[in-house]
Amino acid sequence: MPGEETTTTSTDETAGNGAYTPPASQADLDRIITDRLARATAKYDGFDELKAKAEKFDALKDAPVADASAQARIAEFESRVAAAEQRANDASKTASETAIENARLAVAADKGIAKDQLPLLTATTREALEVQADAILKLSSGSGRVPGQGGRDSTGASGNVAAGRELFESSRKKSTS
Repeated sequence: MPGEETTTTSTDETAGNGAYTPPASQADLDRIITDRLARATAKYDGFDELKAKAEKFDALKDAPVADASAQARIAEFESRVAAAEQRANDASKTASETAIENARLAVAADKGIAKDQLPLLTATTREALEVQADAILKLSSGSGRVPGQGGRDSTGASGNVAAGRELFESSRKKSTS
């Protein structure tokens, strides 16, 4: 309460038992605050130097290269990298096309596909090429013509004009009798 005085003991007497002792005078309070401020500012010693170095680094990192020879070397290296990437892409494409062509020729040889039928093999994998080759062989087996085209299969007659005339005459004989 106001007007009451509190008795305090010196900090030397209570330092051993760890109890809090308020500052006895304004000078003690000023000394405590000054010590605390000194400890807090000591944490940030050299911060201004680090900040200046960081700003200088950012400025150098973002700045364009002033040396003309360095810029020319960078441009040369970038063009070399682009050319190398293009060559690698071209080589990869050529290797892929060669592998597909080799598989196509191997399947044609294995299955006995005629040279004039090679353009019919258009798949890009060996398995698909084999399926196509089997289909080609099935369609071209026997007489070498596509089934259902040109001629009658049941009588064995060929698909020429004479066979058509024979078919016509046989149909007329049935209707006139």
